[in-house]
Amino acid sequence: MLINFLSIILPAFSGDTISDVKVLLTSNNKQKTYEHVKAVALMSIKIAEQYDLDKSICELSGYLHDISAIIAPQDMLSNAIANGWHIDEA
Repeated sequence: MLINFLSIILPAFSGDTISDVKVLLTSNNKQKTYEHVKAVALMSIKIAEQYDLDKSICELSGYLHDISAIIAPQDMLSNAIANGWHIDEA
């Protein structure tokens, strides 16, 4: 749960997932990540058109695929250890 990560800024959300992804990432100084996921979302739409897939689902998947970038790697590791998850050296 994001509330456990005190370094994350949680802005007010509008309910529009794509807009909320932008606000969440940019509020947490992840502008480059936002530009990346936006580009992936646009490419996902092209792939969806090519293979007759649901464009909105593919677009949303592109926007959400790196959403965890707002969590610092050390926080991810600490959370995994605290929950007793297996940590692989890779």
